[in-house]
Amino acid sequence: MKKLVFIAFLFCSFLMESQENKLLNRINQLGDGLLQLKYVLDIKVDSIPEDGFSKLLKIKLNSDLDNLGDVFAFYADGKELELSRKEQSILENRVTYFASWFVKNESYALVKSSGGIAPVTGINVDSISGKKVVVLLMGGSCTVTERDAREDYIYRLFSNKVRSFLNQ
Repeated sequence: MKKLVFIAFLFCSFLMESQENKLLNRINQLGDGLLQLKYVLDIKVDSIPEDGFSKLLKIKLNSDLDNLGDVFAFYADGKELELSRKEQSILENRVTYFASWFVKNESYALVKSSGGIAPVTGINVDSISGKKVVVLLMGGSCTVTERDAREDYIYRLFSNKVRSFLNQ
């Protein structure tokens, strides 16, 4: 009987731990790290607050701006796209909203670039405040361009917001 109780307890422990981060459960079913990364970047975020400026920006960029991948890319390419400070601010606000949406939906994620000779692209797992967090490893290069700096800024903005929500 003691063995049965122990096995049931062990099973429940694994079950509770795996339900801690819904995103981690979903991407673990995908296998490949790059496929997992693409999945997370393409998650459609709903109920994004809109105003006239954000609607105009969506038209300008020909995008719904409803997923991390698009917003990260457009922000990083902001100079080439000739985005105004107001338009950049709209993208920053979206990233902040995405951070709260991911946490609210128990899909904890951080984003990190890794420069250097052997940059890493894929998925890793970390822990913040006792919660397992998916870390999106976005690669990088040896040299840091102006675009890389903007990209790194928007990644940090998202990750810092997620950390602050998890540490509350």
